[in-house]
Amino acid sequence: MTLGRESIRFVPAAVVLLAFLFPLHGEEEGDPALEEKLVLLKEEIYSINLIDRLDLDADQVAVILKQSRLARPYFEAGRKMIREIRLLQLTAFREFKAEDELNRGFTREVELNAARTDHLEKEIRDRVIAKANQLSVPVYEKLTLEQLGTIEGYKPFLFPQEHRDREMVKKSDRRWSTVARILETAHSLSPKRYRRDRDEMVKDIFNQLPRPVAPKSKGRGKKGAKEKSSNASSSGKTGGLPLETGEAARERIGRVLDDVRELSAQELERTIDQIIEFKLLASEAQWLVRDMGKIARSKHEQLCNVARYLLNPEVIDYLAKMKPKKGGAGVAGKR
Repeated sequence: MTLGRESIRFVPAAVVLLAFLFPLHGEEEGDPALEEKLVLLKEEIYSINLIDRLDLDADQVAVILKQSRLARPYFEAGRKMIREIRLLQLTAFREFKAEDELNRGFTREVELNAARTDHLEKEIRDRVIAKANQLSVPVYEKLTLEQLGTIEGYKPFLFPQEHRDREMVKKSDRRWSTVARILETAHSLSPKRYRRDRDEMVKDIFNQLPRPVAPKSKGRGKKGAKEKSSNASSSGKTGGLPLETGEAARERIGRVLDDVRELSAQELERTIDQIIEFKLLASEAQWLVRDMGKIARSKHEQLCNVARYLLNPEVIDYLAKMKPKKGGAGVAGKR
């Protein structure tokens, strides 16, 4: 079987990623079709749970359905191609393993076959994800800021209780409610009152932040501990990451408060959870880790949440039957 570049151009991304998480095996090791059905069924549940939270209007549902139907042929063709690729890999790596066990080196043909099938899988994944993300663009353009925040922060769950538990933990966090109250107060104050109270609000938020902990000294005695602590403070690093000083944290909080005052009341209501989680309770060291993660992910195309959950062909029928809002509501708060 020959898999040319054009034939693998539009293999569906979600199926490829699922195949990575749940590899298909040979017939003697199980039923690949049954395994694939279970994985796809779980993905369908994830998608339905997210769709139900978005409160989509009729125009948004129409766009999602259109893009999902465009994606469907690629998803269906991809499932078949993944099985074929897995069979090729199974044969190639069995031959590779047999030569590896002999410990005499590898023949050129066996080594190339294993490398080619491995590379083919990666190439398919990259091409598929790029196409799926491209199809998701019109959907992103129809979403409100609130819906975007829900989608980007979505963590898949099978049972409603899992979601309720996560929300309750967040809402019962004293720090979270305290910081939210301060942000709302800062937004409502007059310019004169804000200038007067700004430093106090910065201090109140700062007191809610988790304190960075310097590494324990491995030196012996108080002298070694003191030297280690001094070095950590002067270098501004903890465990290889920048240690945010109190002054830097307060400056960061002040900038966030200033930015919050530029938002409308509706924008603040929609984005307050994201502001607290990603701009206030996260230290600069955590920001750096997240940025490094984004850079690493940018080197390899990543399947966006809209493509994975909203363009999932398994929920086309569900979307077609649901009763969305009558339209127009999705326009408010758009980017």
